[in-house]
Amino acid sequence: MLDKHCMFSDKLKIVLLFACFGLGLVACGDSGTGSPDKGQSMTNVTVEAYDPDVPSMVVEDNGVIQEEEIYKHWPEQQAAGNDSEATMVEAKTHTVFGQATSFNPKILFINPGDTVQWVNMTIHDSVSMQGLIPEGAESWKFNIGQNGAVTLPEEGVYIYKCNPHYPNDMVAAIIVGKPINIEQVQTNATGRSKGIVIKVVKALATR
Repeated sequence: MLDKHCMFSDKLKIVLLFACFGLGLVACGDSGTGSPDKGQSMTNVTVEAYDPDVPSMVVEDNGVIQEEEIYKHWPEQQAAGNDSEATMVEAKTHTVFGQATSFNPKILFINPGDTVQWVNMTIHDSVSMQGLIPEGAESWKFNIGQNGAVTLPEEGVYIYKCNPHYPNDMVAAIIVGKPINIEQVQTNATGRSKGIVIKVVKALATR
């Protein structure tokens, strides 16, 4: 009985040994072959950095690398932005000086939206002349001794005067953008304003 018991024990040991050996082979096979785990796959993948100059970018979403069209219409929008920036004109401020019996400059060319300011107006006023400014434009009147300023968004010719020195031909003109009302101004000009309108027409012909 003892011999049979020993023989059974030896056989059991052999079976267990082969079983452990087989499990080791399986474990080695799994580690050497097959697909890598999630951590290993992400380690070997390079995610592109965000670049606003590229219409699309690569993004990571729950461990999956995919291409997403972030700026599907970006090139068209960018081109439009460049065009608008190229056409933008910075508004400026222009100065007219009140002298003895004249405005200096007598004829001033500016862009729509620019501002005109009058200085050294101690003995002068500045008044826009009715019928000699663009239709829909706002008129202005600054009292004697008042240094004033106006912003002119409407295109056209503006004729203005100094009332105390109007008999001395103290009349001047501002041309904002295109002189779209020049015919109206020529028709409506009377008295001393006719002289400045003639000078405006000559100045426009030489530009």
